Amino acid sequence: MSKMLTIKEFADLTGHCKQTIFNLIKAGEIPAYRPGKRKLLIKHEDYLQFIEGRRVR
Repeated sequence: MSKMLTIKEFADLTGHCKQTIFNLIKAGEIPAYRPGKRKLLIKHEDYLQFIEGRRVR
């Protein structure tokens, strides 16, 4: 199983605030998983894809 990141961890790694991450999830730009009723998790691979997609060329 791949490493999972919390919203806070993802926000800290990307430099965005948590609300921005929630908005990106809602817009479908970042896939997230809800293993329980409250917690949202993001796969580390999805974090890497997000970073690759934001790279300046």
